[in-house]
Amino acid sequence: MKREYRLFLQDIVGAIKSIQDYVGRSSLDDIKKNRMAADAIVRNIEILGEAVVNIPEDIKKKYPEVPWIKIKNFRNVVIHQYWIVDYDILWDIITTKLQVLKEQIKDILTQEKRSVP
Repeated sequence: MKREYRLFLQDIVGAIKSIQDYVGRSSLDDIKKNRMAADAIVRNIEILGEAVVNIPEDIKKKYPEVPWIKIKNFRNVVIHQYWIVDYDILWDIITTKLQVLKEQIKDILTQEKRSVP
């Protein structure tokens, strides 16, 4: 059964919210010491990346400001090369890029809702 692409966009927002909840006011060192939180964060990065993989190409082309390929590539590292996940890079993504991505995806959801007949 084919899933509607807007649900994948909602999954992205949900995964980002979960990551932000898991991080809370923690530092990178706190996350590195808390394996359960680190695992939960990585799992939601996987979900986020998998959702991006399922967004139709025409939607990705319509919104080129979203770094779709970078997100997919990082997801591939997390899933297929899990032993080399660099938590410093992950922390940079969490602290500098996720909120921007969440806002971009929310905007896309709003715009796409308007375009539905």
